[in-house]
Amino acid sequence: LNLFQSAISKAIREQLQEHREAANLIANAGGAKAAFEGVRVMIKLDISVGLLQLIDRLEWDLGEEATEKLAISFAADYVRDLALPEEFRTAIAIDIIEQVCHLRRALLLVGFQRDDTTGAIRVNDPDIQTFI
Repeated sequence: LNLFQSAISKAIREQLQEHREAANLIANAGGAKAAFEGVRVMIKLDISVGLLQLIDRLEWDLGEEATEKLAISFAADYVRDLALPEEFRTAIAIDIIEQVCHLRRALLLVGFQRDDTTGAIRVNDPDIQTFI
């Protein structure tokens, strides 16, 4: 048990630190709405609960200030509409929130350019570009 306890504690501390860093970057950029207005990304869901696996993609607005609240509401509707087990609701919401956090942080770290005519954004990092 102690073997796993330290590894789990370390992983939790690292995730909390990453979320704090992302929150600071977003705050320094004027907030999510100011930094990411009109920036839409692909969220990829690949979640297993028991013997069931959910694989899906959805478009998400990174400029949404209330991402956590919206993700929870979206997950509840999604699970209800597809008649999935309730365990998926939390997993979907957490997955969306984590991906949004990672993408916001990555975009602020590597930078991005907006095309004023189309509204599209360009990122020089090919790993991030696949989500845009």
